[in-house]
Amino acid sequence: MVSIVMPAYNEASIIETSLTRVHQYMETLKHDFNWEMVVVNDGSVDNTGELAERFAAKHDNVRVYHHATNFGLGQAFRL
Repeated sequence: MVSIVMPAYNEASIIETSLTRVHQYMETLKHDFNWEMVVVNDGSVDNTGELAERFAAKHDNVRVYHHATNFGLGQAFRL
């Protein structure tokens, strides 16, 4: 199992494009290994979290976690 962790902070303008591109690429590798995408919305004050949740609702292998406040990049990887 390969986990792609994608921290996000106020990324509303690009989150959908970023998630789509990574997801499309990983789909080309699905015959080689199982994978998942984990989006960590790190206290965004825009609608990054909502957009990530909408994307995840359409893809079984995408999960979204939300931090109430911004903890920074390092904490996003610790979940």
